[in-house]
Amino acid sequence: MYFNTQTGQPQKSKVYLVCGAPGSGKTTYVMQHKELGDFVLDLDLIRQAFGAPQKTDECFQRQVLLVRDLLYNEIVHQQIGCKNIWVISGLPELSKRRAAALQLGAEIIFVKTKKIDCIRRVMRDDSRKDKAKQIDIINEYFDKLEE
Repeated sequence: MYFNTQTGQPQKSKVYLVCGAPGSGKTTYVMQHKELGDFVLDLDLIRQAFGAPQKTDECFQRQVLLVRDLLYNEIVHQQIGCKNIWVISGLPELSKRRAAALQLGAEIIFVKTKKIDCIRRVMRDDSRKDKAKQIDIINEYFDKLEE
């Protein structure tokens, strides 16, 4: 819930579930569409906060998922006081995208990008250190992809 500054009335936050392959442009999409003060939930950023900058680093995976689940709960119960909430996730399986959207009360935005373009972006991204592992993750994503 947030308070509409024009009416002074509480309103439900709008939740967007932005899905796509690694390197597809999910974060770029959100950064281009979010408004000042919007809440963005991105597992990559949570990992970085724990000192595990990449998905390939499993050291803090349990804690990362605990934080995600806590924030999901806050979203479900409308406890985040922002007009818009952006949740960035891969979710290649259609059933899991739909289940997450239903759980969060979210609109799904699927960032459709060709596998070769995702690989090119990952290869140019200096923040992604283990390129071979990143390509494996992309291949795995596309093997599971249900549109």
